[in-house]
Amino acid sequence: MNKTKTSILIESMLKEYGEIIEEDFFNVAGNSKAELGNLNEKSPYSPEEIVKRARSRIGSYVYNVLKYNSEHFVMEVKYNEANSKQAKKWLKKLGDPWTN
Repeated sequence: MNKTKTSILIESMLKEYGEIIEEDFFNVAGNSKAELGNLNEKSPYSPEEIVKRARSRIGSYVYNVLKYNSEHFVMEVKYNEANSKQAKKWLKKLGDPWTN
């Protein structure tokens, strides 16, 4: 079977996983350009409930750069809907391996 660079890249992305841990925002962000929270978005959950929902996932081994990345995680705990604009953009460029 002749694999393309795209299929090899997608295959390697599908194998990734990681443990959900709690880290200090400023330690993670370091010197990079990052914002704490988004005041323009309204969640149906209170900030306390969002933190509780996020902390309930600590220790889980869930991560996939295209199917469930950190953006998916944040959107799920804030809005109960795991979405990622970044992943959708890449899936559009690469072709969605789950529907092709």
